[in-house]
Amino acid sequence: MTKKLYYEIKGEELFRDGLRICFAYRLIEKIVVLSDEIYVFEVPGEKGPSRKVYCLNLEGKEKWILMDASLEAIAGNAAVMTPEIVYGEQPPELTVRVVNDLNVFCKGRCIFTAVKLVEWLMYLDQRIYILTTEYGTGRNVYCVSEEGNLLWQIPPAVGPVDPSGHSFYTSLFCLRGEPWAGTFSGFDSRLDPKTGKIVEEIFTK
Repeated sequence: MTKKLYYEIKGEELFRDGLRICFAYRLIEKIVVLSDEIYVFEVPGEKGPSRKVYCLNLEGKEKWILMDASLEAIAGNAAVMTPEIVYGEQPPELTVRVVNDLNVFCKGRCIFTAVKLVEWLMYLDQRIYILTTEYGTGRNVYCVSEEGNLLWQIPPAVGPVDPSGHSFYTSLFCLRGEPWAGTFSGFDSRLDPKTGKIVEEIFTK
């Protein structure tokens, strides 16, 4: 008989069987537990219904994150809208998601296939930002439209740290409604959403 795991939400933290597996930016409103994935929903923001949705594997490792997701961007699976922890439901049909670690789907259609694993996903203003594990290029962030058109590939990350002469990008995030990318070398770069050019850099460590 399969053991039923015990999940508990404490503010921004999610615990499974007493061990913390997720620390969110805002308070956690609800989670949906499937056979091999955990969807974690933050509470909506003060200026509207936007929120982050995290997808974790059962060990708590983040598979992807949907930034500034509105309720309209999350299709009407009734399980998602309830405050309870839900077991055994079908996955909620998110506007954007990663399948098999390489393929990015939008509205049920594959719009991008990565050369290496998709590590981070951000959906913002009808643009999809994709961070892959192509670390050697230093250009491991792509931006595509909802239709699958490649809008741009990011310039090389600042700060050589390896024999290839490039740093690489390690994170994507949204700040004041604008896209940013963090690098292994400790820079946070504000991106022009139309061109991908870096318009501001801040050294953080």
